[in-house]
Amino acid sequence: MKDAVSIKVDGLPFEHKVPEVVRVSYDIPTLFIDVKSFDMDEDKATIKFDRILGFRVLDEGDLLEFWNDQRPKGWLWEVLENGWFDFEKTRDEFLSACHEDELKEYLILGINDCVNVLTFNAPIISFTTSLK
Repeated sequence: MKDAVSIKVDGLPFEHKVPEVVRVSYDIPTLFIDVKSFDMDEDKATIKFDRILGFRVLDEGDLLEFWNDQRPKGWLWEVLENGWFDFEKTRDEFLSACHEDELKEYLILGINDCVNVLTFNAPIISFTTSLK
């Protein structure tokens, strides 16, 4: 498979750190993903997706097509080409390919796990910081 083409999502807290995915919660039709900064503080972000088509959680080593020279900064990317959705579209049985013009794909990077999300809406990001 070709290298993925992605762009960074703006407005991220602790965007220069790679966080840890600490919780994934799906309660039809909403997906919540909590990430925590990877140091001693308690900074946390929650990424909320409405109207999702699907999601997957994989070890970062299983997503090597994303680790290329064109990769953007940050830990939340919108995947434009050669991501999970394009891979699934190669299957004749993937009926959701009919949503190609409406669907967006996002990737949340974590130090251990990464989460791909296929959704019809952009994510909503909320942030809490520790009091030191």
